[in-house]
Amino acid sequence: MSYFADSVASYILRQTEGALSEATGTQRRLLFAVPSLPARVVMALADRLDSYCVRDERAELVFKIASGEYQGWPVQDQTTARNRGWADETGNLTSYRNAPAPSSGRLGIMVLVGTDRVTDASSLADFHQCGPGIIWKEEMRATFSDWVTVALRAAGLGDEATERLLERFDDALRPLMDQGRADLLQIAEIVERLDLTQARHGQDAFAVLMRSLNGLGLPVFRPPSRRKINWGMYYERASQFFSYSLYLNSFCCGKPFSAELVRVSRVASKPAGSGRVKIGRSK
Repeated sequence: MSYFADSVASYILRQTEGALSEATGTQRRLLFAVPSLPARVVMALADRLDSYCVRDERAELVFKIASGEYQGWPVQDQTTARNRGWADETGNLTSYRNAPAPSSGRLGIMVLVGTDRVTDASSLADFHQCGPGIIWKEEMRATFSDWVTVALRAAGLGDEATERLLERFDDALRPLMDQGRADLLQIAEIVERLDLTQARHGQDAFAVLMRSLNGLGLPVFRPPSRRKINWGMYYERASQFFSYSLYLNSFCCGKPFSAELVRVSRVASKPAGSGRVKIGRSK
């Protein structure tokens, strides 16, 4: 399972469906460039696209992974890539762009992975780019709602995927990217690994998320059940508290600690990764 691979596949297949709906021609091909990705993401993407082309014989897939991309992978993944014809054995990934389109009238789908390793990038100028930025804006529409909905459904909480709850997840996850604490692939992995087996409703699921950010150097947060939170501010404050920068700044400037610092410091007394920050008013 890879949420990011699913989003890339959806982006590619959405354009494939559009091309298939057009009048049939004899030389039709769609070109997609995918940057370097973890092995499990690439394999999940290849599986998804290959399965689609098996079901729909109107499309023919050419999926190639740059040799410099897969050579550092686990042996099992390398073997699978070679056995299924996905591994580029030529050392020249861009040469595939000159391959002829299917002569059977089928739509050719060419996906080249590891294109950020290619020195002749100009030869890929007419490819659809499938980097995280494009996928985030054009396929995901700058929201994590699809990923969260899948996670909730897998836990039997599909009915809890309300607009309000999905917005809460977005409010908590977006600042992680905005502040550079995690990239899109890291956030995908966080959502994939949420253990929702004990969650009984949406608020439980959100609480599990807020207990799962310690790998990013943040404490364990215990969110309120209703109030809207500016999570970006709390991430900044928590990071500053654990790095002592708030104390140092206040000391150097000869200023008393702010009320916000006092509120955070009263409830966050353990190191990052083991502390728990309860969000709310200090008493």
